[in-house]
Amino acid sequence: MSVPDPDYIYLLPAYIMHDFCAVMDSLDCADWGRFASSVVSDMTDLRLLANRGDLGRTENVMWYWINRNGTVGQLVDLLANLNLWRPREIILQCESQFQIALLSRVPSLDS
Repeated sequence: MSVPDPDYIYLLPAYIMHDFCAVMDSLDCADWGRFASSVVSDMTDLRLLANRGDLGRTENVMWYWINRNGTVGQLVDLLANLNLWRPREIILQCESQFQIALLSRVPSLDS
């Protein structure tokens, strides 16, 4: 049995993604635009994602990234490079708890 790589964004708990997206959605357009354009390089795709009405603008961008197997490490590095410290802390607050939970599901070699 293989255990999924704990670094993938799609493995983050829903409550963390909810808090992260809420904080990101509250950013001014310039800061949010720097973040989003770092994730989605095609400006047409970015505009389409930002203007979709089904989810918040950050949630749409994150789903785009999740579907391309974005990692937590990439997200944390991007947030640090953009000086977006509060959203970065939201992701980091669960990282150790998340890794412990995944490791507890790894089958032992003794079995």
